[in-house]
Amino acid sequence: MLNGYHASHEQFSPSQLLDCVQAAECAGFEAIMTSDHLAPWSERQGNSGDNWAWLGTAMAKTTLPFGSLAIPRGWRYHPVVLAHLIATLSEMFPDRLRWIAMGSGEALNENTVGRSWPNKTERNKRLE
Repeated sequence: MLNGYHASHEQFSPSQLLDCVQAAECAGFEAIMTSDHLAPWSERQGNSGDNWAWLGTAMAKTTLPFGSLAIPRGWRYHPVVLAHLIATLSEMFPDRLRWIAMGSGEALNENTVGRSWPNKTERNKRLE
């Protein structure tokens, strides 16, 4: 098991998170986990940088392995677009993007593209 740091895009701006992961590496953390949300969960959080652009920069500025969670298989990412993002990072930083956690989507992220939000059964079918 690795001792990891969660780079929460909802809580910090992308530039602040970059400073955080560099400090985490210096402090001895062994991995970074990041989230992929289009909007913060509350007004109090107030941030939500782009996960994929940030990952490229963070991986260039550190040597740690990364993982990303809350990646929706909903309206926001077509599977081909998601595969392209992952393949690009994997080619640039071999063996550094260690895992991704796919989900069925969240209304917080998916409603922004202007489609009606399907029920959980339909979302699960799309994920499969």
